[in-house]
Amino acid sequence: MVYQRKLVSQLIQRLQEPRRFIQIVVGPRQTGKTTAVNQALENIPDNSHFVSADDPGFISQSWLRNEWEHARIMCRRDKAEIVFVVDEIQKIPQWPSVVKQMWDEDTRHKTRLKVILTGSSSLLLQKGMYESLMGRFEELYSTHWSFQECSDAFGYTFEEFLYFGGYPGSQNWRDDIQRWRRYMSTSIIEPTISQDVLQMEEIRKPTLLRSLFYLGATYSGQELSYVKLLGQLQDAGNTVTLAHYLELLGHAGMLCGLEKFSYEKVRQRKSSPRFMVYDTSLMILAADVLPVQAAEDSIFRGHLIESAIGAYLLARSKEEGFKVFYWRDRNNEVDFVLQKGAAITALEVKSGRIKGTGGSLEFAKQYPQAFFFIVGSDQCPIEDFMLGRVELFKETARTFDLTPVTPAEIISAFWEYINERANAGVLLAQVISDVSYTGRLVRITFDPESKGISTSLLLSLSPFSNLAEFVGIPIAFDDSVGRRLRPEIDGVETQLADGTSLGVLSTAEIYRMSTGEGL
Repeated sequence: MVYQRKLVSQLIQRLQEPRRFIQIVVGPRQTGKTTAVNQALENIPDNSHFVSADDPGFISQSWLRNEWEHARIMCRRDKAEIVFVVDEIQKIPQWPSVVKQMWDEDTRHKTRLKVILTGSSSLLLQKGMYESLMGRFEELYSTHWSFQECSDAFGYTFEEFLYFGGYPGSQNWRDDIQRWRRYMSTSIIEPTISQDVLQMEEIRKPTLLRSLFYLGATYSGQELSYVKLLGQLQDAGNTVTLAHYLELLGHAGMLCGLEKFSYEKVRQRKSSPRFMVYDTSLMILAADVLPVQAAEDSIFRGHLIESAIGAYLLARSKEEGFKVFYWRDRNNEVDFVLQKGAAITALEVKSGRIKGTGGSLEFAKQYPQAFFFIVGSDQCPIEDFMLGRVELFKETARTFDLTPVTPAEIISAFWEYINERANAGVLLAQVISDVSYTGRLVRITFDPESKGISTSLLLSLSPFSNLAEFVGIPIAFDDSVGRRLRPEIDGVETQLADGTSLGVLSTAEIYRMSTGEGL
């Protein structure tokens, strides 16, 4: 029995729905896009017209219009719905404008023509696609095959999957490493670079693009700054060029640079990338290692396992709509941070590679709302994780807004509490004259004299020896406000209008006094 991926059932379901959207199947080379479309067509009653833009001698805008018109004729002749499929659509120049015109004509004339387009991920680089087809299409992703799929379809062991990866065509050469390497080089890597990337956008330094791929794939799972990259590449350009080329390789489903997780988007963009291949076979090819070497070199194997997990997360992120980052603060690091809306999950990978253990503790201090687990622990074995048996996100009461906290928001939160206390008749709150936030410190000024109240009398009536304990309530508890503000505040300082101190407490001290727990 021929193996069918989840993509096939997704296509069947959408083809059985009323005509609403163009279905665009996107994915790297040799991941089974065309096979999935054909399997879906075999399982629906509608007739189809399948054409491929893979022959450079025929493809043009006129060719596409003629084939589309042929599908329309089939609709009118059979008085039935027809599925029109264009394989490798990205090879047709300015295809989005033609598709928009033909689709809109069919919509106006109520032509019963459903459309599927397939292409490599690089079709996302086509300028004008989103503008021309806005609101007219849905995307389906043909990612690299997962360990679960390779195990079910080809009987892969985990070790085989680490080495040979998730390209289904390569499984034929598992017993002949040299033929496998030639297949990967000539059928996947070189065509992807020379056709899917170089022909989609003007590349001034194609040698640099290739060198970046091979170097980045070799260092998959590792963080490397663009400045260091320039020092290792012979045909060096500048950091902006490297960042752009890495983005193109990411669109082609080969290599990406994970950004560092931060509330501040600017910090994410400026961070050194952590290289991550979309399939571990690309790392094996680039590093030029044999199976026995990959198994026995503990450092390489550790990065290989981390890359397999990273590739798995990147594939799931396409379908499930989350983002994948890494995190570092000085010498503390976390392998992967996932963000989906307001929920975040931190993953540490126990791969056998020696590394520091303080990252998870420090991350938990800075992001107490995060869901955290260790891949490779007794509770989460690596193979179980790769087989999809672990839930990535857990919605809890600790989840909250991840947009950057502004000084105005911090000041507003403290004033909201102060005004609530003042309206409740609390004298201490009624004499507060100013709230400011500078240098990660909240400073609150009391001015009883301006209200006609003696300072000494006020202090004698106060139940607090340190007034920071009173005004620190907005960051004192494990509620949504406290969890959001605490990472941006080091402490609270109170003073009189003349600058006399009325007490200072750190954020950790305020939290501990209120909850009995440490941050």
